[in-house]
Amino acid sequence: MAERMQTQFRKADLPPDVEALCSTVISAAIDVHRELGPGLLEVVYERAMAMELERRTIPFKRQVEMPVSYRGSVIGEHRVDLLVGDKIVVELKAVVELLPLHDAQTLTYLRIGQFPLGLIINFHVPLMRFGLRRILNPRWRDLVVPSIRSAADLST
Repeated sequence: MAERMQTQFRKADLPPDVEALCSTVISAAIDVHRELGPGLLEVVYERAMAMELERRTIPFKRQVEMPVSYRGSVIGEHRVDLLVGDKIVVELKAVVELLPLHDAQTLTYLRIGQFPLGLIINFHVPLMRFGLRRILNPRWRDLVVPSIRSAADLST
């Protein structure tokens, strides 16, 4: 629970370009959910989200492989459902309830890939607002947006 609390944040915590991209992804998910509703398989929602992001000309990749290393050796890989704009990890779900495991999985993707933001989108809900969860990489300020780092350096 403590880990989850540390990963939640206010919108103002992220750079405007990441926030704008996040809003567009959420808007796309709302449109997909309105059209398809709950009750389908995750892969169906993934295909629909890909179509919706393409329609909006948002850069993204599907099923991105992320190697997992242990002591310098690659021992496995994870697959991210969608990587949007090389900044936002999007994990799509079609489950009755999001679990802490889903948060942990997304946070792991953020750490491995050094991405600032993760979105967990669960389509098995009556309204999309109940199926959205935002996860912040606690180290995002150290990883992205050089202008923020340089501005912070100037203030010290």
